[in-house]
Amino acid sequence: MEHHYVTDRSPGRGRLTPRAAFDTDVPAIELDGVWRFRLAAGLADVTEGFETAEFDDTRWDDLPVPSMWQMNGYGKPAYTNIVYPF
Repeated sequence: MEHHYVTDRSPGRGRLTPRAAFDTDVPAIELDGVWRFRLAAGLADVTEGFETAEFDDTRWDDLPVPSMWQMNGYGKPAYTNIVYPF
């Protein structure tokens, strides 16, 4: 097995210069809107086949996106008083 070790911590090579663009031709998918939603109790509660195009989600609830499911009546928000190192 060949090991690669960091020997130089200076900025790398081959990166593009910083830039900003308000318009781009990169393909994008808008995800905003109303999504079908069902809160599962855990992995054992995941609905079989939900990822298929043929799945019938009409009995699931509507959830506005972007949003938080906790702020739409599903569970409670989880907060922490721990300062993360990033």
